Amino acid sequence: MDGQRRNWLRGRFSSKPATLHLPWLKSAASFYDDCSRCGECEKACPERIIVHGDGGFPEIDFKNGECTFCARCTQACPEGLFEFDPGHPPWNYIASIGQSCLAYQGVSCQSCQDSCDVSAIKFSFQVGKPPQPRLNQEQCTGCGACVSVCPVFAISVLPKQ
Repeated sequence: MDGQRRNWLRGRFSSKPATLHLPWLKSAASFYDDCSRCGECEKACPERIIVHGDGGFPEIDFKNGECTFCARCTQACPEGLFEFDPGHPPWNYIASIGQSCLAYQGVSCQSCQDSCDVSAIKFSFQVGKPPQPRLNQEQCTGCGACVSVCPVFAISVLPKQ
């Protein structure tokens, strides 16, 4: 059963963003049926971004860091929920910069650009205002490095549309 359906059945109708699943899952659709919630993936994550989510299921939380795509979570899973393939993207997520971004509010800030190892976020100069962020969707890996460094929490990682 997917997370949105679980929340609906529990009477939770919040506008909270969708749960971010772990990288290289074989099937996000069967994740809730197959995961035993053992916590081995959490223990294996050196970045500590895998946390106990709703119902004890593991999910990604970028508040404390980024996913380095080390694949340790895939190796630690006793249920075999993952299919690690370094030649394929680990997931279908991308960063999204919201309107509360300081640059959009007239304040100079480029912390997200500085934290992006793949240079998916760049700032372009504008006349009469601070440089504005541009996200290159082709380069963005959805790693979340930009999330925790944003001073106003304007960046989130969402499923690609």
